[in-house]
Amino acid sequence: MRRTFLAIVFLAVLHVSSSAQVLFSVGNSSITTQEFLSSYQKNKGSSPITIQEYLELYIRFKLKVKEALALRMDTLPNQINDLLAYIEQIKPQFILNAAAIKPILDEAVLRYSTEIEAGHILIAPEKYPDFKERLDRRMSFESLAIGFSNDPDALQNKGYLGFLSLFTIPYPFENAIYALKDGEVSAPVKSQQGLHIFKRYSSRPRKEKIIVSHILISEPEGATETEMELRKQLADSIYRLAVGGQSFDSLAIQFSEDKTSSSAGGIIPDMELGDYDPLFEKQIVALQRDNDISPVFRTAYGFHLLKRIRSIPVEKDPEQIKGLIGERLMQDDRTAGLCDLPITDPAFDAQLNEFKEGNLLFDIMDKNIWSVANTDDEQLKSFHAARKERYTWQQSVDALIVTCETANIANMVRDEYLKDRTISSIRKYFSEIAFIDSSRYEAGELLGVGKENATEGFVAPVYHNESDGSSTFVIVLKVHADPSPKTFEQAKVAVISDYQDQLEDKWIASLKKKHPVVVLERELKKLLETTR
Repeated sequence: MRRTFLAIVFLAVLHVSSSAQVLFSVGNSSITTQEFLSSYQKNKGSSPITIQEYLELYIRFKLKVKEALALRMDTLPNQINDLLAYIEQIKPQFILNAAAIKPILDEAVLRYSTEIEAGHILIAPEKYPDFKERLDRRMSFESLAIGFSNDPDALQNKGYLGFLSLFTIPYPFENAIYALKDGEVSAPVKSQQGLHIFKRYSSRPRKEKIIVSHILISEPEGATETEMELRKQLADSIYRLAVGGQSFDSLAIQFSEDKTSSSAGGIIPDMELGDYDPLFEKQIVALQRDNDISPVFRTAYGFHLLKRIRSIPVEKDPEQIKGLIGERLMQDDRTAGLCDLPITDPAFDAQLNEFKEGNLLFDIMDKNIWSVANTDDEQLKSFHAARKERYTWQQSVDALIVTCETANIANMVRDEYLKDRTISSIRKYFSEIAFIDSSRYEAGELLGVGKENATEGFVAPVYHNESDGSSTFVIVLKVHADPSPKTFEQAKVAVISDYQDQLEDKWIASLKKKHPVVVLERELKKLLETTR
């Protein structure tokens, strides 16, 4: 009897303790203070939104998710597929914290900081004894590469690979060169191509990453020496224009035959040491200062010109290095099989649930609000007609917005416009490298304009968009006499937004009847007191 009584008391205390952590409920679902507070801290950012204000938004969010679940929208194929894809996307960051991967991760962090100057010979297994005998007689590695290597580039490069770093060669080869001391030659590493022998010439601390712009005058297949001489003359002419002050970006756009970089003004994306021809990389390293331009040089691909844009310092902090290499590590063959490790971190489940709810929110909002508002033009026009006084121009201008892939291209287009201030020339000469849009805007909405610069002919400075890397500037064409009413088409974006708000408020009211919301005032009071 006593034991039963104690068990009942224990369960009652446990219930009171857990109930004290519930902040509010939506239907039969309870939301804890901790869950709410975690969402508030994550999403408030620098916004001055209060806890009470965020609580109302969070309740509305949970109501919509509750309705989506009631409608079994989580069983729809797109929801299931999106969740599975998201699991694959975030798994690596959690697997990187698993004990099983720690030795591999630590090894990669250590190797990240060191670059190896290496040579390589590929030979057939039956030739290895003869090769080894000559190597033991101290024949130079370069001579052996010319005489034995099946690598087609060996006659030109004598087996020289240049400096290599983490991830630039397959893992078994990487192990071979990082296990050597400077000057040593490796034992053969077997692959389907034959036996690979490496020499480690030297090592150095990882160098800064150099971002370059590139112009290529390519070598056509079967080109004669006369043809190549003409192409060399073209490359030399471009070099003279570049060092004479002409925009390297515009020259790359106009002349470069490197299709991966020419449209971006020649800038090579995501370049890492060891990815390119050693001669090419040697020319990059030789550029000591930003804006330095290389002389014309030739590789098997043709004639090249390089301009140094900027450098990115080497990361020293091991924890930051883990973040830099984590995704690449999980895609590498050294971690094969580890992606199937079970994940026991509670944060993994929390992140999945956050994604699932966000995805459900998107679909149910589209179903009940966005699609409805965007497709009912007659209702929108009636909504606008009943509230015309709300939709007026305050201080508006006709403006041209010019958007380019890089700041350098945007500055070039802006400079060219300032020479003659002719809009037609912008459209004629730069339409392929710049997106040009013109319309009527509120002056305060335009970057660099605002009320103080709302004057005809004003040209705003170039602004860089961090989210997509593009750059934009604005030209004011005309200033309107305001205030003046907006037509339905001019006000449509704002009308849709206001109409959506009206639809949502009505929907939320109906959801609160279907899934009653109860806020535990005592728990809310405690939360407010502890977060003052």
